[in-house]
Amino acid sequence: MSPISYTPVEELKPDQHQVNLKVKVIAQIILGEVDDYSQINILQPNAMVLIHNARVEMYRGFMRIVADQNINAEIKPVKDNWIMINDIEDDDGLDSGHE
Repeated sequence: MSPISYTPVEELKPDQHQVNLKVKVIAQIILGEVDDYSQINILQPNAMVLIHNARVEMYRGFMRIVADQNINAEIKPVKDNWIMINDIEDDDGLDSGHE
């Protein structure tokens, strides 16, 4: 079994299928009512979500990640010692290939 390759968000294209992403929860916004059966506490800020087999749709000129019955998502809880790649300053002078 080959390792899963993840697509960087900046490389997403409209109508793309079978997309694998690693995303970080930035903030929570509660819409509607929250009850005892709510799963809102699962997605805490700084948690990482691994999304498998998503697809990209266009809606009013914006791309959306679609989570339908084919998607598989894994939520990694927040850990104090996590370092996200985008949080690290690239000061070694090496070209990382991203502009």
